[in-house]
Amino acid sequence: MEEVAVDERTNTQFITRLKLTGDLSGDLFLPCATDDIFGFCAENRLTQTYQKRLVLLNQEAGENNKLQIWITGHHD
Repeated sequence: MEEVAVDERTNTQFITRLKLTGDLSGDLFLPCATDDIFGFCAENRLTQTYQKRLVLLNQEAGENNKLQIWITGHHD
């Protein structure tokens, strides 16, 4: 998403937040430091494939200042 218009006004300030949930411990907010990703993956025993995906998502969130990603466990 590049732009949001409300009542015909453009340049409305916004941030897109994507929340991904799973059977996980802790939270990871992207963009973040790569070491945070490695720690989260180690804590949750995620495979290298998932680790690579998180690194790529982190890169995307870092390049797109209107995107934040929250990865967390299921909260009841």
